[in-house]
Amino acid sequence: MLCIWSSAACSSSLIQYAEKLLASQQPEKAYQWLNQHKQQLNASAKDLYVYGLLALRLGHKQQAFIALEQVVELAPNNLAAQLDLAIAAIQVGHLVKADYLLSSLAQRQGNPSGVDLLIASYRMKIKDQLQPLQHVTTALKLGVGYNNNVNLGLLTKQVMLNTIDGKLNVNVDASSMAIADQYHHISVTHHRTWNKLSHTNKPWPDLSITAKADITNHTAHQQYDTASIELSVAKALTVLAQPSQVTLTTQLLTLGNQVSQDWFVKFNTLLPTTQILELQLDQYDKASMRLFSSVPGLGPKAQWFVGLEKKEARSSFLGINMPWTVRNDTHIDSGVNYTVSQDLNAYSPTIFGDKKKMTQTLAINTNMWRSMGKDKRVYANLMWQNQTSNIALFDTRWGTIEIGITQQFK
Repeated sequence: MLCIWSSAACSSSLIQYAEKLLASQQPEKAYQWLNQHKQQLNASAKDLYVYGLLALRLGHKQQAFIALEQVVELAPNNLAAQLDLAIAAIQVGHLVKADYLLSSLAQRQGNPSGVDLLIASYRMKIKDQLQPLQHVTTALKLGVGYNNNVNLGLLTKQVMLNTIDGKLNVNVDASSMAIADQYHHISVTHHRTWNKLSHTNKPWPDLSITAKADITNHTAHQQYDTASIELSVAKALTVLAQPSQVTLTTQLLTLGNQVSQDWFVKFNTLLPTTQILELQLDQYDKASMRLFSSVPGLGPKAQWFVGLEKKEARSSFLGINMPWTVRNDTHIDSGVNYTVSQDLNAYSPTIFGDKKKMTQTLAINTNMWRSMGKDKRVYANLMWQNQTSNIALFDTRWGTIEIGITQQFK
């Protein structure tokens, strides 16, 4: 059919032909006819409305939503069109828009009899879906372990812990060339996330809060007992059209009779290349940057990473994390990290003067765990680290093994 009349006349003739097809019980042909000529319907809210209702009736949800959205733009006071647009929005999953439309309609005065009841029924239908999806878990971890720190240098050994003023150094004289101690480890972690139904495919939840309490007690008391409480709040956002997450973490740590309160901010963003960039800054002006990427051929969760860290000293590192599934209920998570640190203080200016220490550290971590039912698992964690230095006195090596059980509560 060739339309040679004005735009309004052409639109009217298209609708008339569609009405004939509907009268002859051919609704799908009527829809296809209007769909072929929908560009000629754009000037008429009435004709677009016919097209949108027909598309909605026949299950062409996306086309119905687009057409009815145009109708509401052309006729913003059309109550029926707004209600039908809300229905189309529900069918295509635009629940936030549907709720906005239904809320606006519910606030209108003088709605026809029965319309308010219909609006209320649709709002009730999507109410549960609009609520943030909330996921709550609490995990209790009980472990016993043994660690051994060996001094490979001539005079002293150094143990470094993140604590008072960002770092605590404990030096042991030559009479104690190694520290070996058993310990007990208890931790409780409460994790809560909120997510919108439409955001479940994002790499991070909309909002998450994690609270963790951790206690380590050494039986021989050769090392300080530690206790910490940590709180993290993470919020998902979009930066330069890329999904991102910012996390604020604060920690209260006790080491022996010393107490430290620390905080740091971490920012993650998913790059267009599917790599993840992580930036971190703490209260001691220590800044770090890491880049994570998948490892082809080692499974979907394997990642390699490179990074830089700068405070008084500077460090560069690279490594790989590889989770393996041995069997359906047995898993091994392993990782290797190599770090080079420069411009470290040599700890004894009277002996070494202004000489700076450089260290090379190789760390290997393997965690093997096995599920014991739905919410329980047993684990064995092995850690080994070897550190060499340009000042031989500070070469160290340590290893730790810990076995335990984790129980998760929901």
